[in-house]
Amino acid sequence: MGYQKATIRTMWPSGQAARFGTRAKAAALPAESYESFRVDVEQSRRMSEMTIAYDNRMAEAYWDGTRDHDVSQNYTAFLDAIENDPPYSILDLGCGPGRDLRHFRSLGHNAVGLDGSTEFVATARSYSGCEVLHQDFLTMILPESRFEARLIRKNPLTFR
Repeated sequence: MGYQKATIRTMWPSGQAARFGTRAKAAALPAESYESFRVDVEQSRRMSEMTIAYDNRMAEAYWDGTRDHDVSQNYTAFLDAIENDPPYSILDLGCGPGRDLRHFRSLGHNAVGLDGSTEFVATARSYSGCEVLHQDFLTMILPESRFEARLIRKNPLTFR
C-alpha cells in the first residue's frame, strides 16, 4: 500500500488549526525524540479496548453533554486551513455521535466518520446521515487519496 500524499489537519484545544504532512522527514527530529512515542503493542491494544469500552458505556451521556456545544469557530478554522477548493472530502477520526459530520454535510461536503465505539457509530450514522466506518485507530484501513482533510479534535493519544 502506497503512502497517501495529503495534508492532515487537526484542531488543537485552542481552536487553532495545525497542519502536518503525511510524509514527515525522519531527519527533522533527533532519534531520541522518537523514544517517547514507542508504546508496547499489547499495551496499545489494551488501551484501545479500554477506551472503546468506556466510549460504549458513556456514549449517551457524552452525546447529551456535547450535542449543543458551539464549536463554530473550530469549524471555520478547520475549513479555512484546507488548501483545495470546496466541496471537501473530510474524514472525521473519532467522530463520536456525529455532530461535526452533520455540520460538514449541511455545508455540502462529503463527510465520513470513523469511530471504534459501536454506540457512537450507530448514533453518528443515524444523526448525520453520513457514512461512518467502524474501525479502531490501531487497525484502521483507509482508501488511498479519498480525503482532502482529516479532523481529529479529540486527544490523539485516546485511541478510538
